[in-house]
Amino acid sequence: MSILGKVKGNLQETATMARDGVEDMKVRHELAQAYEELGRRTVGLMNAGKLKAAALDFDVDRIRKLEAETRT
Repeated sequence: MSILGKVKGNLQETATMARDGVEDMKVRHELAQAYEELGRRTVGLMNAGKLKAAALDFDVDRIRKLEAETRT
């Protein structure tokens, strides 16, 4: 295989790895968004009294305090 062929092969492999990396980043971003939406929905339900979960009380209280700080 010529040196040009090796370079071309390396470039193609690098491009494939970059595409895979971009796709992975997109999926990770979507996952983070899904977690954020779930968290917002959970806090909303707890604030409305429609959800009770002692395991979440600490985190929900923390969010409430932080939200109150942003309003002042």
